[in-house]
Amino acid sequence: MLVKAKQKEPSAQQKLLTLIEPKIRYHTRYLPFHDKQDAEQEIRIKILRSLDRFEIRSVSVSETDLL
Repeated sequence: MLVKAKQKEPSAQQKLLTLIEPKIRYHTRYLPFHDKQDAEQEIRIKILRSLDRFEIRSVSVSETDLL
């Protein structure tokens, strides 16, 4: 999934964001509503941009390990 997300495949990127969405919401839970929405959006953008710098090696990790 990470390889496909790095290759900018929309379904893989969406799946990655879906997996980490609970963590994003956890870390923004105390922000005021508008700030919370802005912060969550910025986090999603930065995650997708960071895929360009992410070096993928042959490591076997299941999706449940990412949670």
